[in-house]
Amino acid sequence: MRTSTFRSAAVLAAALIVGGCSAPAASPPSPPPSAAPSASAETPVRFSVPAKIDGLPRTTAKKWTRIAASRTDFLERHVLRPLDTLTAVYVDADKPGTSVDVSAVTGRVADPAVQLGLLTRNQLDEWADGRPADPGVAGGVGTCAVSRKQRPLIGTRCHWAEPGSVGTITIWSDGERRKDFAGIVALIQPAG
Repeated sequence: MRTSTFRSAAVLAAALIVGGCSAPAASPPSPPPSAAPSASAETPVRFSVPAKIDGLPRTTAKKWTRIAASRTDFLERHVLRPLDTLTAVYVDADKPGTSVDVSAVTGRVADPAVQLGLLTRNQLDEWADGRPADPGVAGGVGTCAVSRKQRPLIGTRCHWAEPGSVGTITIWSDGERRKDFAGIVALIQPAG
């Protein structure tokens, strides 16, 4: 009886192996909607370099661009596979009180909110009153802070991070300029 049970089990196993007992192969599950790549991740961000911002001409003089270039180097370490960089300074050399500095890098940014925190966590004490600010870029987060240590000039420094870029804009003028943040980002990172 024991041999008969063993033989029956062996025949059944052989039949299952030969005949195939597995269910039909299921198609792999679709990724959840949140895992789909964003439009920014699919299409690399491209920078535009306007001749003027806020009526100020762009300068390439090292004495004006040195600090912005250093900021761009710092930002380059905050994206995966950097694709492009932008360092642009806008100032009227005859009236240097008002200026706009732009430092930005394109590439993959895995988590914009985390990157924004990394960009701003060691900001100097001179930059106070940091608040969230909309950079006007899909999937982007931003923050702006103000410095009043160089009075009568007031500095406004804004940072952004989005799936395709990170950047910093610093504006020195006679007043706070948070409201200009999204407009400047739109100038250097035009849609489409």
